[in-house]
Amino acid sequence: MITVEVATLDQHNDPGHVFARAEFQSRTAAASFAVSQAAMLSAGREIDRIAATVSVRARDGAHTELPFTGTPNELAVMLSSEPGYAAGVRKAQVPAPAAVAEVIARFADSAPSRIDASPTAQDVSEVRVQSTRPEPIPDSRTVVGVYSTADATRIATAIAERVGGSVTADPGSQTLTVSHAAPIAAHEREAVERRHRIASLRANIATLDTVRDRDHVSALSGELDDLQKRMQSFEPRPDIAPMDDPAALGRSRAPVAGEPAAPSTPPSLRAVLNRQPSHPREAASPVQSAQPRAAHDLGR
Repeated sequence: MITVEVATLDQHNDPGHVFARAEFQSRTAAASFAVSQAAMLSAGREIDRIAATVSVRARDGAHTELPFTGTPNELAVMLSSEPGYAAGVRKAQVPAPAAVAEVIARFADSAPSRIDASPTAQDVSEVRVQSTRPEPIPDSRTVVGVYSTADATRIATAIAERVGGSVTADPGSQTLTVSHAAPIAAHEREAVERRHRIASLRANIATLDTVRDRDHVSALSGELDDLQKRMQSFEPRPDIAPMDDPAALGRSRAPVAGEPAAPSTPPSLRAVLNRQPSHPREAASPVQSAQPRAAHDLGR
C-alpha cells in the first residue's frame, strides 16, 4: 500500500496543512496523484514550494518513507528518479503556467464566435495550448475551445504571439495546438540535470564488476547516494517564500516569454477576429512546431 500526502509549508518550512491524501496500490498511480495535486496546490495558492510524503508499506510490514520539500517541478524530477514512479509522473495532469492561463482565459471568455459543437463537426477546429517542459517534468495541456476553422486559426495565432509559441495544425483531428516553452527556474533545471546524472550513474554501476571494480563502484555509489539525498529536500531560496506565508500570496509569477514586465492589456478577441492580415506571416499556414518528445521510462 502506498500513501501519498501533499501539504503546505509553514513559516518554518515544515509540512503544514494537508491539501490532499490518498492511498494507492501502484507506484504509477501514486506518482501521478502526487505531482498533479502538488501542481494544483501551487497554482491555487500562487506559491512555489510544497511538502509531499510518499509512504510505502509492504505486506511483510516493512515501511519506507520518501519525504520531500520543494517545487512541484522538483517533485516530478525526484519521483521520476525512483524506480517505478516515472510512468506516473508522465501521466500527471498539471495546469498551465499562471501567466499563460490568464492569456487563455482572456481569449476563451471573450470569444463572440465560440461554437458549442463537437470538434468533428464540419468546418470547426479545437484550439489547444501545450506548455512544454524538459523531461521528466510533465507538460501542461489546456483546451481553449471549439471555433469555426477561420476563427480558430486567428485565435491560436493570437495566443501564440502572446505566449511566444508556434501553432501546429492537425487536419485529421481538426485541432490547432499552440506549443510554447513553459518558464523553468534555474534550480529546477539543475534538478533535471541531477536526475539525468543519477540515471547515468546507475547505468554505469550496473556494468561494473563489484569485485574487480570495487573502488570505482564505491566512488560512483557515493556520488549516487549524495545526489539522491539532494533530490528529496530542496533548501528554500531567498526568492521563494513558505507556502503559509501570507505576504507571499501576492508574489507574481514569471512572465510569459515575449511579454513586457509591466502589465499590458491584450487586444480584444473581437479585434483579433476582425483584423485583416497585414503581414505575410499572418496569412500563411500555421507554423509547424517541433515533434512531441518521446516517452521514455527514465525511472527504470
